[in-house]
Amino acid sequence: MNPMDNLNDIVVPNAVNAWPLAWGWWVTISLVLLLMIVLWIWALKRMRFNAAKKRAIHLLEYKYKTNSLTLSEANQILKRLSISYCSRNQVAVYAVTMKWIKAANFKLMQRQMPEKQDV
Repeated sequence: MNPMDNLNDIVVPNAVNAWPLAWGWWVTISLVLLLMIVLWIWALKRMRFNAAKKRAIHLLEYKYKTNSLTLSEANQILKRLSISYCSRNQVAVYAVTMKWIKAANFKLMQRQMPEKQDV
C-alpha cells in the first residue's frame, strides 16, 4: 500500500470577495462624501460672496486703464458694492455723510490743471 493513496485532493479556498464591505468602510466612504459636499457648498458660497467684489475691481481697473475714472464714478461703484454686502438703508446712511467727494474732486481738479507760470 502506497501512503500517497490515502491523501485527498488539494482543496482550493474560495476567493476573498470585497463585497459586502465592512461597516468601517461604509463609515469612511460616507464621511469622505460628506466632507466633499460641505467643501463644495462652502466654495459656492464663497464664489457668490466674492462675485460682487470681483466685478467692482474689474470695473475700477477698466475705468482706470482707460483714464475715464472719476471720483464720483468710483463712489458709485463702491456704493453698488456696499449694497451687495449691506442693506440699502445702511449704505444710504453712510452715503449721506460722505461730503468728502466734493472736496476730493476739487483737489483732483487742482492737481490736473497746469499752474500758471510767470513769464
